[in-house]
Amino acid sequence: MRRLSRWNVDIYCVDHWKVYPKEIAKGCPFLQSKSETVGIERNNASQRYWFARFGSSA
Repeated sequence: MRRLSRWNVDIYCVDHWKVYPKEIAKGCPFLQSKSETVGIERNNASQRYWFARFGSSA
């Protein structure tokens, strides 16, 4: 959470992992739903696949 502080995050979109409500500062709004995290995870997977193409020797 310390690493996020420099970006002045307005809202956190998280899944249902139990630690998030404990770690997110009191008063900060957060949306606890997979519907908002799916797009981010899809983008991360696409980037991993794209970068992996450069590491393989075909």
